[in-house]
Amino acid sequence: MTNPDIRLNRARVALEGLSVGDAFGERFFVNPDIVSNLISQRALPASPWAYTDDTEMARKIRKLKSESRRPGPAGRP
Repeated sequence: MTNPDIRLNRARVALEGLSVGDAFGERFFVNPDIVSNLISQRALPASPWAYTDDTEMARKIRKLKSESRRPGPAGRP
């Protein structure tokens, strides 16, 4: 793998983590009593876990970077 490929792969893995965290956190924007109950029971929120526009923006940035392969800040892809 070349350096740009390694960096794009790292970006993909980071995006996976971001999207899971985003979707998980989004499930807690409900009634505070429901959240307290979930936390006390150490229960997972009900599915589906939909991600937000934050993940969409990150996906678009990664897509554009992988398509363009132009250097980023300080000459890094």
